[in-house]
Amino acid sequence: ISSSIITCLPAKEILISDLRISYGKGCEIRYDDQMLTPGELVSVTGNNGSGKSTFLNLLRKDISYSGKILVGDKQLSKISSESWSNNFVYISQDANVYGTTLRDAISHSDNPDMDILNDLAKNLDIYDLLDKSINEISGGQRQRVAVARGVYSILDSDAWILLADEPTAHLDEENKKRVTKLLSEISLLGYCVVVATHDEIVKNAASKNVPVGKNISIEYANAISGEPLVDKLHEINQTENEI
Repeated sequence: ISSSIITCLPAKEILISDLRISYGKGCEIRYDDQMLTPGELVSVTGNNGSGKSTFLNLLRKDISYSGKILVGDKQLSKISSESWSNNFVYISQDANVYGTTLRDAISHSDNPDMDILNDLAKNLDIYDLLDKSINEISGGQRQRVAVARGVYSILDSDAWILLADEPTAHLDEENKKRVTKLLSEISLLGYCVVVATHDEIVKNAASKNVPVGKNISIEYANAISGEPLVDKLHEINQTENEI
Protein backbone atom coordinates (compact mmCIF):
# COMPACT_ATOMS: atom_id res chain seq x y z
CA ILE A 1 0.00 0.00 0.00
CA SER A 2 1.47 3.34 -1.02
CA SER A 3 1.99 5.96 1.70
CA SER A 4 1.24 8.66 -0.89
CA ILE A 5 -2.50 8.11 -0.38
CA ILE A 6 -2.27 9.32 3.23
CA THR A 7 -3.04 12.96 3.91
CA CYS A 8 -3.28 13.79 7.62
CA LEU A 9 -4.25 11.53 10.52
CA PRO A 10 -5.34 12.79 13.94
CA ALA A 11 -2.94 12.61 16.87
CA LYS A 12 -5.38 10.68 19.03
CA GLU A 13 -5.53 7.50 21.05
CA ILE A 14 -8.13 5.27 22.67
CA LEU A 15 -7.78 5.11 26.43
CA ILE A 16 -9.54 2.22 28.20
CA SER A 17 -9.82 2.35 31.98
CA ASP A 18 -11.66 0.15 34.49
CA LEU A 19 -13.77 -1.28 31.65
CA ARG A 20 -16.37 -3.91 32.51
CA ILE A 21 -19.79 -5.06 31.38
CA SER A 22 -22.45 -6.85 33.38
CA TYR A 23 -24.50 -9.77 32.15
CA GLY A 24 -26.58 -12.54 33.62
CA LYS A 25 -27.09 -12.61 37.37
CA GLY A 26 -24.25 -10.66 38.96
CA CYS A 27 -21.68 -11.60 36.31
CA GLU A 28 -19.31 -9.31 34.50
CA ILE A 29 -16.45 -9.22 32.01
CA ARG A 30 -13.52 -7.06 33.05
CA TYR A 31 -10.92 -5.75 30.66
CA ASP A 32 -7.41 -4.62 31.51
CA ASP A 33 -6.57 -0.93 31.16
CA GLN A 34 -5.21 -0.22 27.70
CA MET A 35 -4.08 2.59 25.44
CA LEU A 36 -4.60 1.93 21.74
CA THR A 37 -2.69 4.32 19.50
CA PRO A 38 -2.33 5.09 15.78
CA GLY A 39 0.40 2.99 14.21
CA GLU A 40 -0.47 -0.17 16.15
CA LEU A 41 -1.73 -3.54 14.97
CA VAL A 42 -3.51 -4.82 18.08
CA SER A 43 -4.56 -8.47 18.37
CA VAL A 44 -7.39 -9.20 20.80
CA THR A 45 -7.04 -12.86 21.77
CA GLY A 46 -8.67 -15.43 24.00
CA ASN A 47 -10.59 -18.68 23.98
CA ASN A 48 -14.04 -19.09 22.45
CA GLY A 49 -16.51 -17.13 24.53
CA SER A 50 -13.81 -15.11 26.29
CA GLY A 51 -15.04 -11.70 25.12
CA LYS A 52 -12.99 -10.89 21.99
CA SER A 53 -15.93 -9.94 19.77
CA THR A 54 -17.55 -8.30 22.80
CA PHE A 55 -14.49 -6.03 23.08
CA LEU A 56 -14.97 -4.88 19.49
CA ASN A 57 -18.70 -4.45 20.08
CA LEU A 58 -17.89 -2.19 23.03
CA LEU A 59 -15.80 -0.04 20.71
CA ARG A 60 -18.71 -0.09 18.24
CA LYS A 61 -21.04 1.33 20.91
CA ASP A 62 -23.22 -1.77 20.68
CA ILE A 63 -23.00 -2.62 24.39
CA SER A 64 -23.46 -0.56 27.53
CA TYR A 65 -20.46 -0.54 29.85
CA SER A 66 -18.99 0.78 33.08
CA GLY A 67 -15.64 2.52 33.18
CA LYS A 68 -14.05 4.72 30.56
CA ILE A 69 -13.41 4.45 26.85
CA LEU A 70 -11.95 7.76 25.72
CA VAL A 71 -11.46 8.47 22.02
CA GLY A 72 -9.08 11.38 22.16
CA ASP A 73 -10.62 13.50 24.90
CA LYS A 74 -14.20 12.32 24.35
CA GLN A 75 -16.07 9.55 26.16
CA LEU A 76 -17.11 6.97 23.55
CA SER A 77 -20.66 6.79 24.93
CA LYS A 78 -21.06 10.54 24.25
CA ILE A 79 -19.93 10.36 20.63
CA SER A 80 -22.71 10.63 18.04
CA SER A 81 -23.24 7.95 15.39
CA GLU A 82 -22.00 10.36 12.75
CA SER A 83 -18.86 11.14 14.71
CA TRP A 84 -18.28 7.41 15.31
CA SER A 85 -18.48 6.77 11.56
CA ASN A 86 -15.98 9.56 10.97
CA ASN A 87 -13.45 7.82 13.21
CA PHE A 88 -14.14 4.06 12.98
CA VAL A 89 -14.49 1.40 10.28
CA TYR A 90 -15.67 -2.13 11.13
CA ILE A 91 -15.09 -5.41 9.29
CA SER A 92 -17.62 -8.05 10.35
CA GLN A 93 -16.68 -11.70 10.75
CA ASP A 94 -19.81 -12.54 8.71
CA ALA A 95 -18.10 -11.20 5.55
CA ASN A 96 -21.24 -9.32 4.54
CA VAL A 97 -20.54 -7.63 1.21
CA TYR A 98 -22.97 -5.96 -1.16
CA GLY A 99 -22.76 -4.88 -4.78
CA THR A 100 -23.11 -6.16 -8.32
CA THR A 101 -19.43 -6.86 -8.88
CA LEU A 102 -16.41 -7.11 -6.59
CA ARG A 103 -15.40 -3.64 -7.74
CA ASP A 104 -18.76 -2.27 -6.55
CA ALA A 105 -18.61 -4.23 -3.30
CA ILE A 106 -15.18 -2.84 -2.40
CA SER A 107 -15.76 0.82 -3.23
CA HIS A 108 -19.54 1.39 -3.03
CA SER A 109 -18.90 4.27 -5.41
CA ASP A 110 -19.61 5.23 -9.02
CA ASN A 111 -16.27 7.00 -9.09
CA PRO A 112 -13.88 4.96 -6.93
CA ASP A 113 -10.24 5.75 -6.31
CA MET A 114 -8.85 3.14 -8.69
CA ASP A 115 -5.31 3.40 -7.33
CA ILE A 116 -6.47 2.32 -3.88
CA LEU A 117 -8.93 -0.25 -5.20
CA ASN A 118 -6.48 -1.93 -7.57
CA ASP A 119 -3.70 -1.89 -4.96
CA LEU A 120 -5.95 -3.62 -2.42
CA ALA A 121 -7.20 -6.17 -4.94
CA LYS A 122 -3.65 -7.09 -5.94
CA ASN A 123 -2.55 -7.39 -2.29
CA LEU A 124 -5.45 -9.77 -1.57
CA ASP A 125 -5.17 -11.72 -4.85
CA ILE A 126 -8.64 -10.76 -6.11
CA TYR A 127 -7.58 -8.33 -8.86
CA ASP A 128 -8.59 -10.71 -11.66
CA LEU A 129 -12.04 -11.06 -10.09
CA LEU A 130 -12.96 -7.37 -9.87
CA ASP A 131 -15.57 -7.54 -12.65
CA LYS A 132 -16.98 -10.84 -11.43
CA SER A 133 -20.43 -11.00 -9.82
CA ILE A 134 -20.35 -11.04 -6.04
CA ASN A 135 -22.64 -14.07 -6.19
CA GLU A 136 -20.09 -16.12 -8.15
CA ILE A 137 -17.21 -16.13 -5.69
CA SER A 138 -16.20 -18.52 -2.92
CA GLY A 139 -16.52 -17.92 0.81
CA GLY A 140 -12.80 -17.27 1.15
CA GLN A 141 -12.86 -14.77 -1.71
CA ARG A 142 -15.88 -13.07 -0.15
CA GLN A 143 -13.98 -12.73 3.11
CA ARG A 144 -11.08 -11.06 1.32
CA VAL A 145 -13.53 -8.72 -0.41
CA ALA A 146 -14.90 -7.77 3.03
CA VAL A 147 -11.37 -6.97 4.21
CA ALA A 148 -10.72 -4.97 1.03
CA ARG A 149 -13.97 -3.08 1.58
CA GLY A 150 -13.02 -2.16 5.15
CA VAL A 151 -9.50 -1.08 4.25
CA TYR A 152 -10.75 0.90 1.23
CA SER A 153 -13.25 2.68 3.48
CA ILE A 154 -10.60 3.78 5.96
CA LEU A 155 -8.12 4.86 3.27
CA ASP A 156 -10.79 6.82 1.41
CA SER A 157 -12.07 8.69 4.48
CA ASP A 158 -10.94 10.54 7.59
CA ALA A 159 -11.42 7.48 9.83
CA TRP A 160 -8.35 6.26 11.71
CA ILE A 161 -9.50 3.19 13.68
CA LEU A 162 -10.08 -0.11 11.87
CA LEU A 163 -11.88 -2.85 13.82
CA ALA A 164 -11.76 -6.36 12.31
CA ASP A 165 -13.56 -9.37 13.77
CA GLU A 166 -11.83 -12.65 12.83
CA PRO A 167 -10.77 -11.42 9.36
CA THR A 168 -8.66 -14.51 8.65
CA ALA A 169 -11.17 -17.13 9.79
CA HIS A 170 -11.83 -19.83 7.17
CA LEU A 171 -8.93 -18.66 4.98
CA ASP A 172 -6.08 -20.91 3.88
CA GLU A 173 -2.56 -20.26 5.13
CA GLU A 174 -1.46 -18.17 2.16
CA ASN A 175 -4.48 -15.89 2.28
CA LYS A 176 -4.19 -15.53 6.06
CA LYS A 177 -0.70 -14.18 5.44
CA ARG A 178 -1.98 -11.81 2.73
CA VAL A 179 -4.67 -10.36 4.99
CA THR A 180 -2.29 -10.07 7.95
CA LYS A 181 0.37 -8.37 5.84
CA LEU A 182 -2.18 -5.85 4.56
CA LEU A 183 -3.50 -5.03 8.04
CA SER A 184 0.06 -4.65 9.31
CA GLU A 185 0.91 -2.27 6.45
CA ILE A 186 -2.21 -0.22 7.20
CA SER A 187 -1.13 0.17 10.82
CA LEU A 188 2.33 1.27 9.73
CA LEU A 189 0.71 4.05 7.72
CA GLY A 190 -0.52 5.47 11.01
CA TYR A 191 -3.90 3.82 11.51
CA CYS A 192 -4.97 1.99 14.65
CA VAL A 193 -5.95 -1.56 13.63
CA VAL A 194 -7.68 -3.71 16.26
CA VAL A 195 -8.25 -7.37 15.35
CA ALA A 196 -10.20 -9.99 17.31
CA THR A 197 -8.56 -13.26 16.37
CA HIS A 198 -7.59 -16.84 17.17
CA ASP A 199 -4.93 -16.75 14.45
CA GLU A 200 -1.30 -17.17 15.48
CA ILE A 201 -0.21 -15.46 12.24
CA VAL A 202 -2.06 -12.29 13.22
CA LYS A 203 -0.96 -12.55 16.84
CA ASN A 204 2.70 -12.88 15.85
CA ALA A 205 2.49 -9.90 13.49
CA ALA A 206 0.78 -7.65 16.04
CA SER A 207 2.65 -4.87 17.79
CA LYS A 208 0.42 -5.33 20.85
CA ASN A 209 -1.64 -8.23 22.19
CA VAL A 210 -4.71 -7.68 24.37
CA PRO A 211 -5.68 -11.00 26.03
CA VAL A 212 -9.27 -11.12 27.25
CA GLY A 213 -11.12 -13.52 29.52
CA LYS A 214 -14.48 -13.69 31.20
CA ASN A 215 -14.68 -13.25 34.92
CA ILE A 216 -17.39 -14.37 37.29
CA SER A 217 -18.04 -12.22 40.33
CA ILE A 218 -17.56 -13.56 43.85
CA GLU A 219 -21.14 -12.55 44.65
CA TYR A 220 -22.51 -14.74 41.89
CA ALA A 221 -20.22 -17.65 42.77
CA ASN A 222 -21.50 -17.55 46.33
CA ALA A 223 -25.10 -17.42 45.11
CA ILE A 224 -24.80 -20.67 43.17
CA SER A 225 -26.50 -23.35 45.19
CA GLY A 226 -25.78 -27.00 44.52
CA GLU A 227 -24.15 -26.33 41.12
CA PRO A 228 -20.45 -26.95 40.51
CA LEU A 229 -18.78 -23.61 39.73
CA VAL A 230 -16.83 -25.05 36.82
CA ASP A 231 -20.10 -26.11 35.10
CA LYS A 232 -21.61 -22.68 35.61
CA LEU A 233 -18.51 -21.01 34.18
CA HIS A 234 -18.68 -23.29 31.14
CA GLU A 235 -22.33 -22.35 30.64
CA ILE A 236 -21.50 -18.64 30.85
CA ASN A 237 -18.65 -18.98 28.37
CA GLN A 238 -21.09 -20.24 25.74
CA THR A 239 -23.10 -17.01 25.79
CA GLU A 240 -20.69 -14.66 24.02
CA ASN A 241 -22.82 -14.41 20.89
CA GLU A 242 -25.78 -13.41 23.02
CA ILE A 243 -23.93 -10.55 24.69
